[in-house]
Amino acid sequence: MVWPFNRDGSFTIKSGYNLIINASHNSNTSSLSGSWTIDKILWKSIWNSKLVCLQKTLCAAQSMVSEFMQVQTKYVMNMNDNTVEVGTTEARWSAPPHAYCKVNVDASWEKGSKVAGLGVVVRDSNVVCLGGSCKTRLAASTIEAEAHGALSGVRLAAQIGISHVVFEYDSKELVQSVKGHIQRSRWTIFPILTAIRRACSGFSSYSWNWVPRGANKAADAAASQAKRRMCDEVWEASLPSSLVSVLQVDGLPCPPTM
Repeated sequence: MVWPFNRDGSFTIKSGYNLIINASHNSNTSSLSGSWTIDKILWKSIWNSKLVCLQKTLCAAQSMVSEFMQVQTKYVMNMNDNTVEVGTTEARWSAPPHAYCKVNVDASWEKGSKVAGLGVVVRDSNVVCLGGSCKTRLAASTIEAEAHGALSGVRLAAQIGISHVVFEYDSKELVQSVKGHIQRSRWTIFPILTAIRRACSGFSSYSWNWVPRGANKAADAAASQAKRRMCDEVWEASLPSSLVSVLQVDGLPCPPTM
């Protein structure tokens, strides 16, 4: 096909557009149709030209836009990830509100021996360590060890005589199990969760919160230490020297105030 409106005889969108504009200006009619005043055969020749396929052009354009958006989305996500990595600081323990005490609990479990180390650290709003414990017991799984750790923390808080307490754990599953419907939790820890709920009813107010591992270092250190000891240890009047450095990072006065 030869396009007579271009010097080289090839069709271009620009030449077709100019032809339409010129035809509209030369028209003597006051009302323009959808194809203006261009002859229908000429209109079809423009849009059905073998040199330009509007449908293929549109599909190609859509494909290019789609690819561009995908690349842009990945780029933005990578930029966001890099920003988080650069700007993120390690989570740290924070003191509870006035008149509250914070009980951090953790558990360390070995699959081979089934031995679990349970660590508990209790501090008040002045960052004074009121007590803690390092205990061991057998557990069939990690979640069972974590449940025993939570129960150990609740019992120690009750033993010290705390009325308003905030429990913190770095186990999301355990915290969700204690706060939610225990019937929906794993059946293996159902009796332990029931005991935790019953023991918590003795506090005037209490809450369970999940925290990152960086904010639970003291309890984690106590749990790891428990597995290295020959017997359980509960302290109230004296703080183990092995935990002083960890507690100092959290703001414990040095020497530790008991």
